[in-house]
Amino acid sequence: MCNIWFKNRYNFCMPHSPEEKFMRAAIKEAVKARKNGDYAIGAVIVKNGEIVASSPNRAKTEQDPTLHAELSAIKEATKILGHRHLVGCVMYKPMNHARCVLQPLSGQNWNV
Repeated sequence: MCNIWFKNRYNFCMPHSPEEKFMRAAIKEAVKARKNGDYAIGAVIVKNGEIVASSPNRAKTEQDPTLHAELSAIKEATKILGHRHLVGCVMYKPMNHARCVLQPLSGQNWNV
């Protein structure tokens, strides 16, 4: 089995793209949320090719609407980076089974 590689339809191992790597990390956070009894949503924030912050959804299990995966990941990233403007950061979050969204995070676009 390929660990950091995936098999294509011809059974050759191919490297994960960075986007796939980060989306898989976000999906792992979603799986954590689901196992804990929450909605299967996870978020990962990346800067310069490195995961800065990640979070599963906890809004349902903790009855707190501010504990959505996205908000928790943003809060964690701002603490780690030491600034409220997440310029140069990208959020990876699986939206549903069919599609994914990459959301650029910057002070200009989000004003966070």
